[in-house]
Amino acid sequence: MIAFVLSGGGNRGALQVGALQVLLETGIRPDMLVGTSAGAINAAFLATDPTPAGASRLGEIWQQVTKENAYPGGPLRVIWHLLTHRDSLYPHENLKAFVEAHTPPGARSFRQSAVPLYIVATDLRNGSLYIFGEDAEDTIVDAIMASTAVPLSSLPGPIGTACW
Repeated sequence: MIAFVLSGGGNRGALQVGALQVLLETGIRPDMLVGTSAGAINAAFLATDPTPAGASRLGEIWQQVTKENAYPGGPLRVIWHLLTHRDSLYPHENLKAFVEAHTPPGARSFRQSAVPLYIVATDLRNGSLYIFGEDAEDTIVDAIMASTAVPLSSLPGPIGTACW
């Protein structure tokens, strides 16, 4: 079994696409995809079309990502979210709209993936690992949003602790 396990790292998700293209062009195909954060976006998209053409389309999508899609509002918005004890450092509406707009039709749930797909996130209630995809009816967009979240509790030190 060949599994592609894709890590997070914000804009490094775009760099993963180059590696995925090379793997697929040389005939190495995944039997399973696992991703977290930016890697969850890549894994989810590639799970619908795990071919060189699919990876190429994923690269085109990454070229469309802007700061406003992922981290809207700038530093003042982050400070406001800290002061008002919001659930996240950044609002999620723009990223969710971008992900929904680029999710291929017919790929809304894990059941519809061409290869098994798992997206991992942290359950903030207890700090445990949560694996989306074990239930085939999980929605891919919800899994991506959970995995890409930047919760206030992720901050080190007293600020993160206080906001937990």
